[in-house]
Amino acid sequence: MRANCGIAVHRFSVILKAVSTVQEIEAAIPKLSRAEIEQIRAWIDDYLEDQLELHDEVKAKLDQSRREIAEGCYTTRQPK
Repeated sequence: MRANCGIAVHRFSVILKAVSTVQEIEAAIPKLSRAEIEQIRAWIDDYLEDQLELHDEVKAKLDQSRREIAEGCYTTRQPK
């Protein structure tokens, strides 16, 4: 996550605590400055990317590794 998003993300978090629906969030965003909205956008992009890496790509690799181990298709290495 970008370090310079802190203030905008905090302000956005405060706004989000007061809202609970997408419509309320959409109404709250215009209260932020353009720079803050861009920081929130960068934060959301990073968040979504992190979620994809964690849930989809990594999970698929782990599942594949588990299948290979269960089938006996693996090698081991001994430290030199």
